[in-house]
Amino acid sequence: EILLLERYLPPSVDEAEIRAAARAAVAGGAGNLGAIMGRLMGQYKGRVDGSVLNRIAREEMAAGMS
Repeated sequence: EILLLERYLPPSVDEAEIRAAARAAVAGGAGNLGAIMGRLMGQYKGRVDGSVLNRIAREEMAAGMS
């Protein structure tokens, strides 16, 4: 059953790809969590759980500020 269902799911996204997109958003001027999430959600909506995007966005935002 799992194999059958996996055929209909979007391909999983590597966390490194999401981190790179979050870093690019921070470097591109997204200075707050909402701006970073807006860019990430636009790029990964329906492909990645929002909680994963939020966690990575917070980590990269904190790393970009230090």
